[in-house]
Amino acid sequence: MKTRDLLKLPDLKLAQAISTMKGKECEKHARNYTKILGIEFEKAIMHATHAAMFSQSDEPVKLRTYKAIVDLVASDTEYGEREATILTALLLAHISKRMDRVQSLVTQTPPFAMS
Repeated sequence: MKTRDLLKLPDLKLAQAISTMKGKECEKHARNYTKILGIEFEKAIMHATHAAMFSQSDEPVKLRTYKAIVDLVASDTEYGEREATILTALLLAHISKRMDRVQSLVTQTPPFAMS
């Protein structure tokens, strides 16, 4: 599915589509969407990652990431909350899938490990 087609989906179907995406597909759509919004992908992913993983806030991860992306979208574009919400969902899904992959690599026993 192309990013522009994804963005035409109603909110519930869009959320379902994002939640079922594989990591690379999620990254592709996040990159395309940042391009559409006129935001550098690296800047967006850094804001989202910092808010999700390194923020000192006690707020839930989704909320603090959402706030960081709303601020980024508001400061770097003329777009609003809906676009920030979609970008937040894409970035959080991308980060989550990437972290799941890293975690699975960390927990695997190396083939050369001795019993």
